[in-house]
Amino acid sequence: MTLLAFINQTWKHGFPSAWTKAIIVPILKPNYLTENIDSYFPNSPANIMCKLTEIMIANRLLYVLDKIGIVSERQAGFQRYRRTSE
Repeated sequence: MTLLAFINQTWKHGFPSAWTKAIIVPILKPNYLTENIDSYFPNSPANIMCKLTEIMIANRLLYVLDKIGIVSERQAGFQRYRRTSE
């Protein structure tokens, strides 16, 4: 089964609950004291399948929205080959 077919099946039947859970790993900021809780920022590495699914859905949504003309020509943010400074 291809990755797309697998993702389509999970879309129809529900995503595995493991995809929605993450372990938060505190990462020390450079040049900060280890004793202070504000010296850390939280990192929660997501499941790779969840990340791939998110990317594929986002790319497909942008493609479809652009194809049917919902996205304004003045919209620059989050558009391929466009900058928010435009």
